[in-house]
Amino acid sequence: MALVQLHWQWIEKGETMKTEMIAQKDRSDIPTHEEFGAWVKEITEKHPPPKGAIWMVCEENSKYFALAKA
Repeated sequence: MALVQLHWQWIEKGETMKTEMIAQKDRSDIPTHEEFGAWVKEITEKHPPPKGAIWMVCEENSKYFALAKA
């Protein structure tokens, strides 16, 4: 299983100041760019980023990957 996460990311002077994990999905459940885009759109509609935050995508090898309880 390879997981991918969507985080809100706050950047200041080119540095990540904070991230917050918003959604997680198995990469095999979103095999195409179109399906990935649809997933991001769905999450954006449910959880629009707050002011000053942008979306960040990370995978399990990222230092920002957050361990989540099942």
